[in-house]
Amino acid sequence: MRKGVEGAGDRLPSKRSSGHGARSDRLRPPVSPFGAKPRTLRVAVLAAALAAVTIAAGCGGGDDEGTTAATTTGGGGGGGSQTVEMTEYEFVPNDLKAAEGDTITADNKGKLEHNLTIEEAPDAEKESKQLAATSDVQAGSSADLTVNVDPGKHSIVCTIAGHRELGMIGTIDVK
Repeated sequence: MRKGVEGAGDRLPSKRSSGHGARSDRLRPPVSPFGAKPRTLRVAVLAAALAAVTIAAGCGGGDDEGTTAATTTGGGGGGGSQTVEMTEYEFVPNDLKAAEGDTITADNKGKLEHNLTIEEAPDAEKESKQLAATSDVQAGSSADLTVNVDPGKHSIVCTIAGHRELGMIGTIDVK
């Protein structure tokens, strides 16, 4: 063995530049951490954004001053029925039309207890004389209310403490 000469195990492999098996010196395009090429990733992000905008546009729409009207089913002489959903601090619909003798089903779709109370005055923001009411309805339950009030425009409210003030109000026009 010669002094000053590195041993065979200490040698670095030589770089080969023959045509077969040679590594290209060209740079590869960057790859995202998700394994997709940047262009593919951009197209996917663009498609997802377009889908989100399309869905959001479909959910919009003009709301007629936050009121939704409902009419009863059945004849004009009472005995019709309609359902009002109660959720956290709103009735849906909140602008009702009914005839004396109609039945309103108050369906609690919220997580809190609610009720549907018909009050004499048409201004639901101000408390007035109670004319008819459901019992307090637990979440996931419903209660029926027969409309036995004088014709005219009245208010509907939830009389659970604080619910009126949080906007759980509406109107009912009794014919």
